[in-house]
Amino acid sequence: MADTEIKGIDVSTFQKSVDWQQVKADGVKFVILRAGFGDGNQDAMFESHMKGALDAGLDVGIYWFLYSLSAEEARQEARKCLKLLEPYKGKINYPIYADYEYDSDRYAQEQGVAVTKAFRTDCITAFCDEVEKAGWYAGWYANLDYIRNKVDMTRLKRYDLWLADYTGGPDYDCGMQQYTSSGQVSGITGGVDCNTAFRDYPTRIRDKGCNFLAPEVPVEGDPQTPTAIQAVYRVRTTKGSWLPEVTGLKDYAGLPGCAITDVAIKVNFGRVKYRAHVRGGGWLSWITGYDLNDAYGYAGNGKPIDAIQVYYYTPEGTPYRKAKYRVSPLNGSYWPWQRDTETTGGQDGYAGSFGRQIDRFQLEIE
Repeated sequence: MADTEIKGIDVSTFQKSVDWQQVKADGVKFVILRAGFGDGNQDAMFESHMKGALDAGLDVGIYWFLYSLSAEEARQEARKCLKLLEPYKGKINYPIYADYEYDSDRYAQEQGVAVTKAFRTDCITAFCDEVEKAGWYAGWYANLDYIRNKVDMTRLKRYDLWLADYTGGPDYDCGMQQYTSSGQVSGITGGVDCNTAFRDYPTRIRDKGCNFLAPEVPVEGDPQTPTAIQAVYRVRTTKGSWLPEVTGLKDYAGLPGCAITDVAIKVNFGRVKYRAHVRGGGWLSWITGYDLNDAYGYAGNGKPIDAIQVYYYTPEGTPYRKAKYRVSPLNGSYWPWQRDTETTGGQDGYAGSFGRQIDRFQLEIE
C-alpha cells in the first residue's frame, strides 16, 4: 500500500505553544492543522500554527471538524473553511480533510436529526465535493468504528482516507494513518497526535494540479519539440465502460446519443490540465494525470458532464502551442472550437453548454 512512510503530526487549539523549529528537528515532515469547526468557527491557534509551520519549512494540510445538520450545511462549512485558506493558496500541499466523529453525531442528534449511515456519508461527500470543485485536494478522517459500521465506504472510496487506527496496522487502505494521540515530539508539551503518510502528497497534489500548486512542466526525452505533439484521449459514457483511445483528430471520443461521464487526456510532450463540469452541478478539480484506476487520474465522477476545459502547458524554450478542442450536445452537431481557456473571439473559456449533456469530444494540440 505504501509508496513511502513520512512522519507527521496534527495540531489544533489544544497545542497552545509550539516550537516549530524543534518539531522539524525531531524528524517531523508535515503537519495537519485544524482550520476550524462547524459554522465558520476558526481554530484559535490556526493562524499562529500556520505561520510557524510554514516558517519552519514543514509541509501543511488542513482538517475541518464537521457539525453539519444536512449535506447543504456541510457544503457551507467547506466554503467557510476554504475562505480561511485563501491567503495560503499555493502553500498547502497536503489534503483538506473532512473530520466527522462521535461529537458530530451527538450535535446532530441533539438538534433532532436522524443520524444514519447515509446521513454521515452525505455530509462527508458534500464537504469533499465542495473542496474538489474549488480546486483543492479532498480527503476524510475516520476511525475504525466509522469505517466498519457508520459510513458507506463505496461512496467514499474516491477520497483519500486519513485513518485513526491505534492498533498497529493500518487495517484499511489509506493515504495516512493517525497511530497515536499521545505521541511525544520535541517542541510540544504533552501528548500530540502522530501520523504516518503513505503517499508523497506534495508531489501527488502538485502533479494533479490541485491546491493552486503550479505543476512542473517536464520536457520528456529529447528537449527538441517533436514534429507532431499528439494528444491522446478517451471517454467513459453512461454505458459504464471506457471507450478506446483516440489520437488527435483521427476520430472522436464518444458514442452519438450516449452521454459522456468521464474523460482522460495525455500528451507526448509538455503537459495538459483538464477538468469536467457536471450537469446540474459544478466544475470538478483540475486533473493533470492519466490513470483510469485513480480517481484523480481522469476528470469526472460518473455523472453526465456538459462542459470540458483543457489547457496545454508549453515547455520553456519551445514554440507556443494551445489545446484546441470541441464537443457536441447529445445527438447534435459540434459546437465551435475552443482554444485553451480563452474567452476572446466569442469563446466561452470551455467547450460545452451548461445543462446540455455531451456525447462526442475532439482534441488536438496546435
